[in-house]
Amino acid sequence: NDEEVLMAIKYHTTGRQQMTKTEKLIFIADYIEPGRTIPGVDDIRDMAYNQGSLDKTIYEISKRTVLFLIQKDITVYNKTIDCLNYYNYSDERIKDD
Repeated sequence: NDEEVLMAIKYHTTGRQQMTKTEKLIFIADYIEPGRTIPGVDDIRDMAYNQGSLDKTIYEISKRTVLFLIQKDITVYNKTIDCLNYYNYSDERIKDD
């Protein structure tokens, strides 16, 4: 639906809690698109393509994004922190796809 697509576009770089499957796929696709050369992106691509867990992939992307922003002394958007905490796969409340 249109609302779901609009939400996916809105949060494709920050992520958010309780993303729909469409939002998850757009969030991951943005991070692993072929033009990306950031360190560790091949590990994330492997996770996305071969390990089958959208939630764990989102957690790893969020974690790496937060670490990168902190290292560069850039403000971390609250939605990104919320996304990181929500998709922390060590938290048993997360039910994977």
